[in-house]
Amino acid sequence: MAKNTKRSTKPGARSTATPAVESPAARHVFGRDSALIIALLALATLVVYARVARFPFIDLDDSLYVSRNPHVQGGITAASVEWAFTTLRCTNWHPLTWLSHTVDWQLYGANAGGHHVTSVLLHIANAVLLFYVLSRMTGAVWRSGFVAALFALHPLHVESVAWVAERKDVLSTLFWMLTMLAYAVYAERRTTRRCVLVIGAFALGLMAKPMLVSLPIALLLLDVWPLKRSGRRLAEYAPLFALAAASCAITWYAQSVGGATKSLDRYAIGTRAANAAVAYVEYVWRMLWPRSLGPFYPHPENTLPVWQVIGAAVVLAAITCLAIYSMRKAPYVFVGWMWYLVTLVPVIGLVQVGLQGSADRYTYIPLIGLFVIAAWGVPDVLAKALGSRSRLILAPIGAIVIACLAACTWVQVGYWRSNEVLIDRAIECSAGHYSVIAWKASYLNKTGRREEAFRILSRCRENRPGLALVESGLGSMLSDMGRLDQAIVHLKKAIALRPNLAMAHNNLGIAYERQGRTAAALREFRRAARIDPRYSDPPYNIACALAMHGRPEEALRIFEQTVRADPDMADAYTQAAIVLVNMGRQDEAIAHFLAAIEADPYSAQAPCMLGMTYLRTGRTDDAMPLLRKAAAMKPNWGQPHRSLAMALYNKGEYEEASREARMAQQFGCPPSPAFLRALGERMGGR
Repeated sequence: MAKNTKRSTKPGARSTATPAVESPAARHVFGRDSALIIALLALATLVVYARVARFPFIDLDDSLYVSRNPHVQGGITAASVEWAFTTLRCTNWHPLTWLSHTVDWQLYGANAGGHHVTSVLLHIANAVLLFYVLSRMTGAVWRSGFVAALFALHPLHVESVAWVAERKDVLSTLFWMLTMLAYAVYAERRTTRRCVLVIGAFALGLMAKPMLVSLPIALLLLDVWPLKRSGRRLAEYAPLFALAAASCAITWYAQSVGGATKSLDRYAIGTRAANAAVAYVEYVWRMLWPRSLGPFYPHPENTLPVWQVIGAAVVLAAITCLAIYSMRKAPYVFVGWMWYLVTLVPVIGLVQVGLQGSADRYTYIPLIGLFVIAAWGVPDVLAKALGSRSRLILAPIGAIVIACLAACTWVQVGYWRSNEVLIDRAIECSAGHYSVIAWKASYLNKTGRREEAFRILSRCRENRPGLALVESGLGSMLSDMGRLDQAIVHLKKAIALRPNLAMAHNNLGIAYERQGRTAAALREFRRAARIDPRYSDPPYNIACALAMHGRPEEALRIFEQTVRADPDMADAYTQAAIVLVNMGRQDEAIAHFLAAIEADPYSAQAPCMLGMTYLRTGRTDDAMPLLRKAAAMKPNWGQPHRSLAMALYNKGEYEEASREARMAQQFGCPPSPAFLRALGERMGGR
């Protein structure tokens, strides 16, 4: 960016400051039309998104980001800020996003509606800023308002707004818009202070989501139109490109370490390029005809027809040539189209992350370019065809388009009202893709509908035999149901289909362990660990097996390695603590139990076990609140009731001890006969 230059105050001295750019920005005045547009934008957006204030968290990543994240739920502290800036959780580095969720939890707690409302307010702020920046740069208030309305009310943007885990979209876009505003001001008069504002806003945006790496190129496009800056120097953009390069490096590292990027042996570069070409065209079609929108579109892998790939490439090339040809007479077409192409590059799939081939949330910023083409192109075409009469039909057409989009968005928002509705919508829009079927089966199994989950996976297997993930899921479910021989058959078939499927080896090890075949179980756990060193379950299962079979020192060493690799794995802390208790190392065990509670505040096991440890060491006062907490969190578990009865007995509270003892008996964990006799004697003596 340019350095500031001082103006000479001497009479007749020639100024060395950069002259102001004569542009619509300099002439822009905030008037009644602008105020009306902003009010309508805010009101319409609130109306179509109002229902999200009653929506819950969604199992799809919301638990990782908020609802089961103890770091976020700790509130704004020095520790939470440090964690936000150092963690690569969810395979990204976006500290401002983590801090945003942390502030929300401090404000709203577990009330998901409050978190949703924050996202809606950020979306409204983005729409208003987009309108203001465009109108400031172009002077075209109503055309800018139409672009902002399309942005605010298009159903392709519902995923970014109605999904709490996608807070990074709306938050990073806020900084994108602020960077554009700072750049528009900088373009009017280039000073160091204004330059710093541009760089600062961009840096903050990258700390919310790394997709903003394409913003420097977008600013170059704005120089072409509408700013029409002449004499610009590429050196001005060096700090921005340096920040973008650093963000790319950090993101690649985070996603590689987290296992999110898929290797070329699964998605060859040709497959990625083919999907990218088709996805570019599909996004345009969904913008024009937004139906069958869902939360997951599976990657087509190598199944795309050749004609479709070639057709998409021809369409893209033709539009690009038309955009270049129109640069002189309609530069907004070139800028809008290149904006769309460039801003989609980070998420178009050339670097594949996840199992999706495309996603609605990826269009949140890119579609602005196409909206600009529509807002400026349609009036220009109608003016040439109809002359002054075009003004009579522009307003009604625009109003109808916006109303239709608002109605579609209202419907699309409804699909996010519950986990099951969203999953069913994903199945519908993905033509029953096996990965979505597995998602539904997992959800049903987790909510206690195991038989229904098993039927769904079985039906999927009948329709599409030979899917390793389905075989593995069936095997895991059968293992949990105690049908171990059948489970092993399915898990072996999954391994035959995909020998490097670590999950199947791990699940086969669990089935062997349940059969008492410890050697075979350890062999499968170790294979799973070798296949995927980042998969924390196999080492954990190895340690559990070793602990159960009299090898506590080895087990403890592996538990310690597991929690170093995955500090949020509460079960590993708990099991390590149990091993330490059995070894007589009580103080170390207590520290591990406390770490388990911090890692997973929603688990009843660690508070119960810590309470029992305190009780055995005579710390009854410390034990009781922990045992009460465990009993409240898991009322149908007999163990905390049993231990609480003993603690209450020690405190002389025999009536309550008797009630807890009866509950322990009811839930399958009766106190010893000696304890019941002693309790009966105490109560009888009153």
